Amino acid sequence: MNADAYAEALWQVIQKGESPKKAVVALNGLLERHGRSLLLKRIAKSIARIAERENRRSGMLLSVAREEDAALAQKEITEVMAQMKVQKDDIIVSVDKNLIGGWRLEGRDQLADASYKKYLLDMYNAATKS
Repeated sequence: MNADAYAEALWQVIQKGESPKKAVVALNGLLERHGRSLLLKRIAKSIARIAERENRRSGMLLSVAREEDAALAQKEITEVMAQMKVQKDDIIVSVDKNLIGGWRLEGRDQLADASYKKYLLDMYNAATKS
C-alpha cells in the first residue's frame, strides 16, 4: 500500500468515530511492524490533503479583502446563506489578498461572489467586447 491508501484508510477510521490519536497510534504500530514507518511523513501530508478536500466539499469559506470587512460581509450574506441552506457555524472566514473589496462565499459546489474584483472584471469584459 502507498501513503495515499494508508491516509484514506486512516481518514475512514476516524470518520467512523475512532479517536484520531488512537487511530494514529494504531497505524504507527502497524507501520513499525511491517518496516514501513518511513511512510508516516507522506501519510501525514496525504491526510492533510484529504482533510482540505473534505472541508472544501462540506464547509463554506467566506473570503474578504481585509479583516475589517468580515463583520459587514457576514451581515450581507444572511440572504445568501438562507438560499444555500448554510448555518453561520459552517462558515470559515479568510482574508484573501487577491480581493480588492467585497466578499466571496464558496463551498459545497456553490459560489456567491460580491467582490469588487468580479465587478471590475465584468466591466472590463463588457468594455472589451464592444
